[in-house]
Amino acid sequence: MDIFFRINKLPHEMVDIIYEFIPPTVKCILNNKFYKKFYCYIKPHILNAGLYDNYIRHLIRRDSEYVFYQTANENIVSWCKTKKYIHKNKSFSNYVDLLENLCLETESTKCRNIIKYMLNKSGLFKNQHKKKIVKIINREWIN
Repeated sequence: MDIFFRINKLPHEMVDIIYEFIPPTVKCILNNKFYKKFYCYIKPHILNAGLYDNYIRHLIRRDSEYVFYQTANENIVSWCKTKKYIHKNKSFSNYVDLLENLCLETESTKCRNIIKYMLNKSGLFKNQHKKKIVKIINREWIN
């Protein structure tokens, strides 16, 4: 952040020239306005490299409220449709249940509230308390 402070002290003409050389993937993480504008450049990279699950877990670990809200807003329906998701010897009924469990483990209350809000908004939260969410898979042989 020290470098951005120094850049802001430069004349505007020089800042504009420097700004042209910054790649869109870096501009995306600078502020909310740039995130909305340049997210289309970072999304294909995440999807093509198979880093989508890691990206979502990273957002939850850091409790990144704004970015997680934008991602959840795009994908909440597809997350609910993903059935039988297995993670760390636990079987979840869908991807949203996994994300909610990760929010509980990492104490990410902002992300958990966003998940609940999205489920309520889309109407998918109805009778959620009746579902069995987690099943622990024991892979050891017992004789």
